[in-house]
Parts: sequence; C-alpha cells; structure tokens
Amino acid sequence: KDGYTAIQLAVRNGHVECLETLIKDGHAKLDKRGARNTTALHESCLLGSDGIESLRILIKHGGDVTWVNDKKESVVDLAAKQNCPELLQVISSNRGQQMLNRQIKNYYDDDDARIKTTNGYRSSERS
Repeated sequence: KDGYTAIQLAVRNGHVECLETLIKDGHAKLDKRGARNTTALHESCLLGSDGIESLRILIKHGGDVTWVNDKKESVVDLAAKQNCPELLQVISSNRGQQMLNRQIKNYYDDDDARIKTTNGYRSSERS
C-alpha cells in the first residue's frame, strides 16, 4: 500500500506484536526501502514516543540506523526532530553495544597476536 513494506505498515499501524513474527519468519527485510526511501526504523522514529518499542525490536534484530531517506535524514535525525530522548537513547545504546561487540571480537578473534593497549590505542604487536 502506497509503497510501504509489510514491516513499515506494521510499525506505522502500531502492530508491534507482529514485528518479531515478520522478522523471524523471513517475511520482512529490516532495511528494505519503502515510500520516500525510508526503512522501518525511520518509520518508528517518525512516530515519536509511540515508536520506541518498535525501534527497540528492529534494532535488536539488526536494523541499520545509518541509512538515510530521500531527504538525506538518518534515523538519528528523525529521532532528534521528534524531540524524543527515549528514541535517541535506544539508538545510542545500540551503537555503543555494537562498538563494544566489535572490540571484543577483535580482541578474542586475534589468535595470532596479543593485543596490547596503551593510552587507549590498539596495536597488534606480537608477544
């Protein structure tokens, strides 16, 4: 309908309970673009405080907050425009967790070299 994806329609119509099913059954691609080149995450942010739970679910399942719409607005831009600190908190918590996960993966997946940190900088000097 009107160029929206199934997952975007679920978000726009407040059917949060459907999101997990759509995602797990593979019937919805989180980052598929719909009307105005938006993703479901954009649509969640456009709802302001009503989009917090759907945004949490989408991010939990790997939704990408870096995509921009036709107006070159990111999910963060739309959350800020809605003046909803809770949306921004969900996004920032996720980004922080992603960075932490990346660092942990870099540290523990490096079987060949011991990673040393000095003053917060990473090097891959051999031990």
